[in-house]
Amino acid sequence: MFCLGCYGHCPISQSDNADLQACLEPFKNAFQEVSRIRPNSESSVFPLLFMSPSDLRPLCKALERAKSGCSFDLQDCDTDPLVDFANKNLRFVCAKQPKEFVVKNCIYFVVQNNTKCQSILRSKTKDTCDTIFDFYNCVENDLSDRCGTDAVATLVKAVTGYGCSNKALAEKCTKYLINRTVIDYAFLTQF
Repeated sequence: MFCLGCYGHCPISQSDNADLQACLEPFKNAFQEVSRIRPNSESSVFPLLFMSPSDLRPLCKALERAKSGCSFDLQDCDTDPLVDFANKNLRFVCAKQPKEFVVKNCIYFVVQNNTKCQSILRSKTKDTCDTIFDFYNCVENDLSDRCGTDAVATLVKAVTGYGCSNKALAEKCTKYLINRTVIDYAFLTQF
């Protein structure tokens, strides 16, 4: 849940939409700044992977300010594109600490240095989750080799937090049985 002590649901009427926009203002400003710095993030199916730790920290802080300033649960407002972005991309990252996601910047740097896998995230020809699974299949070995199984498990957690999960993804993780506790943790601590 995005806001403790919330007492209402997402505004439905047009006049109430001003309340939603006022709540989102800090997050909207931070998001626009990150989009300006990281234009690839906006054109991507899974924009989170194009953001550095220094991009994620202010986004998480601004999201927290937005949540605390609303009298309703922002998570219920997923018809708003900005809230939908936060729900899909930042729930996992901001729930703990942004550094957990980036695993010492390693995930970010692997993605930045793999243009072949990046191009998959920019293709919007298929179902979003199918595109994300194709990206995962592309980057999995490189991520494991360069960053270790913690990073792979963290990426799986981010993908499932985004709302994409399937049996094939779970089965792919079985090759990481050597570090099974990391994989178990990633699946057992989903939202």
